[in-house]
Amino acid sequence: MCWVVTGHSFLYLALGDTLKPALDFPNHIWNHLLLSGFVSVDTFFVLSGIVVAYMFFKTKPSKKMISNPITWVLFYVHRYLRLTPPMMLFIGFFTVYAPYIQGAFSASQLNVILPQANLCKTYWWHNLLYFNNFDKTTETNSETCYNITWYLAVDTQLYLIAPIVLIALYFSFAAGSATVVTGCVGSIITTYILYGDYNLTADGFGNGNGNDFNRIVYSKPWIRCPPYLVGLLTGYLLAIYGNRKIRLNWVLCICGWMLAFVIAGFCLFSTFDYDKGTHWNVFTRATFYNFDRLGWAFFICWVVGANHMGWGGPINNFMSHPIWQPFGRLSYCAYIVHWMVLYYYLNVGGPLHFYSTWEHVGILSLVYSITIDHLAEVLTEVLIKFLGRIFHNCISNSNFSSIRNFQFLYVSVPATLLAYVLAFFWSCLFEIPTLKLEKMLIESLIGGVGRTSLKVENNGKPSGTESPILTKKEAESPVWGIPIEESNREAEKTTTFK
Repeated sequence: MCWVVTGHSFLYLALGDTLKPALDFPNHIWNHLLLSGFVSVDTFFVLSGIVVAYMFFKTKPSKKMISNPITWVLFYVHRYLRLTPPMMLFIGFFTVYAPYIQGAFSASQLNVILPQANLCKTYWWHNLLYFNNFDKTTETNSETCYNITWYLAVDTQLYLIAPIVLIALYFSFAAGSATVVTGCVGSIITTYILYGDYNLTADGFGNGNGNDFNRIVYSKPWIRCPPYLVGLLTGYLLAIYGNRKIRLNWVLCICGWMLAFVIAGFCLFSTFDYDKGTHWNVFTRATFYNFDRLGWAFFICWVVGANHMGWGGPINNFMSHPIWQPFGRLSYCAYIVHWMVLYYYLNVGGPLHFYSTWEHVGILSLVYSITIDHLAEVLTEVLIKFLGRIFHNCISNSNFSSIRNFQFLYVSVPATLLAYVLAFFWSCLFEIPTLKLEKMLIESLIGGVGRTSLKVENNGKPSGTESPILTKKEAESPVWGIPIEESNREAEKTTTFK
């Protein structure tokens, strides 16, 4: 989430009052941690696939449950009720309030956010039905109703086809694997064809057609599906074999982690020369775009799988720390609100001022710490002052010339912080109540079906004939096999939209 907010912050560097350092941005190798930030979206796709498959197979669904149409009806209803209310309510808030966000930054952008708000007045129902990534309301498709919701549309569209893979995996691992491979190969071939037809850029920065990049490949489910499909397969393996704590030799563990980091490094830094101006032919660009995302998906799957199986060591200790749980539960609402929060904050002060990369990238490591610093204020004023002194000392002892050089500290960090603060209230107001209402609705529906389907004899006992729809055990949980409380907890922990 931090990576996404920071990447969106850097979209506005070109409008700063020091353009030359920004133009020099691609010439430094470590800047590609941000230039390659597109894979952060693929991280969400992978995690989404893992969660869907893991939660489904962890409950060990019966064949009767798999063949029951109600299972899949509620499978989709649960998803829709889980995501839609917080998103649509915020789009309504954005549509009403965004036109009043005015300042030096909005003037420099010619009020670029206004077209999004105006489009929401007419095309809000595209977001409601999750096909806003196919919007053609403008010639270039550069503006849609609340731009960042394209991800939620793609993720939902991939969720629609997830049962094909889940059912195939249920009956045969070979069939499920073949389905995943077929989907990935089809996506790869489609990407090659589209790159050949449109001469697209590899990452949006180097040579090639960048105008059609978002419209043709970046926001389309048939292009973004490989990481999601790999995530589904990984979630299945973790659900079936995750409890078998397989002991792996420490040498093999280290080799696995080294290979994973090599793959991740390739995904992040392989475009260094390309973004500096080296010419890539269309085949090279298409090959990179295909296998960069697949390689990143394998890296994320290794991180999740290795930590789950106990092969992570100190990495697992860090990533499994309870301190991350509140951020995980708020990540969905934080994603929804951060785009507007960032735009609002940029209009509070003066123009952006960019000095060097490290004044920007180096702050990333402080984002979560400062967020915790802010949340601690609710608990104790003494602790906040203590942490504040620590951060002040770190800044004072740094190599930067003056505190005014930390302009990015006043953009990305506060925007991330404010996004999580607003996400907390938005989640309390709309997300959590929706989950509770969904639980009550599904419990009432399933309870009613279970009661009316049982034949009771004169002695007051069931006749022994099972419900044609649900067994007693299944009636205690949603028919897609996920206990309601567990479903809500897991969803809160691992939300992406995503």
